Amino acid sequence: MSSQLQDTLNMDSSVERFNEIELRSREQKSLRQLYFILFTLGENFPAHKSFVSFDTSIHEKYIHQAYLAGKVLAAALFENGGGFILMMEAETDYEIHKFIREHPEVQAKRLQAKIKLCKPVFWKMF
Repeated sequence: MSSQLQDTLNMDSSVERFNEIELRSREQKSLRQLYFILFTLGENFPAHKSFVSFDTSIHEKYIHQAYLAGKVLAAALFENGGGFILMMEAETDYEIHKFIREHPEVQAKRLQAKIKLCKPVFWKMF
């Protein structure tokens, strides 16, 4: 076998080993769970308002703090103003429920939250 071919085979096997190690590392890091949280109008939400016409700065600030802490992966407002959706990571259900309980707009009952645990199928790594 030529030395060039041997070097190529060695490089291929090194890449495979690296990929295996990286995959195991990701699996160990992915002990966190993925959750979707749907925020909708609460019982004290102002009448005749939607999320488009309501001051959402308190909600946005709270979500932004969680984003900076690395817990929120994505946040979006529905186009029709009917609600917000978050995609979050947490190690336990307790952590998510605590996040919701401490949300100022949920405490004031202007928002309500529904939590759904999800199992990722495809995931884009950044």
